[in-house]
Amino acid sequence: MKQAKSGFTLVELAMLIVIVGILSAIVFPRFAGLNGEARSILLSGVESALKSAAAMSYAAYLKEGKQAEHVMLQKAQVRLEFGYPAASDAGILAAAKLPAADFNISSETVLLTEQSDADAAPAEAGPVSVQVVTIRALNAVDPSACHVTYQAAMEPNSRPLISRSTNGC
Repeated sequence: MKQAKSGFTLVELAMLIVIVGILSAIVFPRFAGLNGEARSILLSGVESALKSAAAMSYAAYLKEGKQAEHVMLQKAQVRLEFGYPAASDAGILAAAKLPAADFNISSETVLLTEQSDADAAPAEAGPVSVQVVTIRALNAVDPSACHVTYQAAMEPNSRPLISRSTNGC
């Protein structure tokens, strides 16, 4: 009786390696670029969360009669500046409730240089320091260009500045 041979021939194994190589050359580049796109979409969600938290805080501020320095929002006390959340842990971060473990969050004082108007009072001319919260995506290619920033309102009847940069995600 003749025994049947089992296993693959050398030609079959070579063809399998070629097919797997072709598939990996086509599929891998498509999925390799998705991490940056995912971080970009994540920051878009963060930007929307900050805008929503600022709007809800301002609504609570109006409800309190435009005198509140703090409002309760989703069981969190939120510190306000001109009716909008302050750029701090007790301000916008308390209002938006972002999970700190998912982001690199920093708060810093930034000097803004303004061009003085001819009609402006001397006290208003010159640099102004403002508090800015920066929320960076983790593992970004360029963390300085993959972030959302929140700058609190600087005067009555002004809104906070919320901006997103996703060039380095």
